[in-house]
Amino acid sequence: MKRRDFLQRSAGLAASALVLPCFCDNAYSAANSIIDNSLIPTVKLNNDLLMPTLGFGTYSLRDDICKRSVAEAISVGYLLFDTASRYGNETFVGLESKIAA
Repeated sequence: MKRRDFLQRSAGLAASALVLPCFCDNAYSAANSIIDNSLIPTVKLNNDLLMPTLGFGTYSLRDDICKRSVAEAISVGYLLFDTASRYGNETFVGLESKIAA
């Protein structure tokens, strides 16, 4: 998959994730459902592993909120977590990922 296609597909998935709850009877029903990972598009990496194109962002999450959010995301099926050292929350994301494993 070309970079441009990847970015367009990712943007489309992100946009649908934002809009989907607006059309549900229960505002949290989309967020509380289990993700069918077979429906999430993947990208084949250079090492032949498949990476999901839909991930859980952790930019503004801190402390207990970060731990609870990551635990909930894992419980509904997220496999990809966006984190970076400048976010300052790698420890919390890592702890919950390790606990869930």
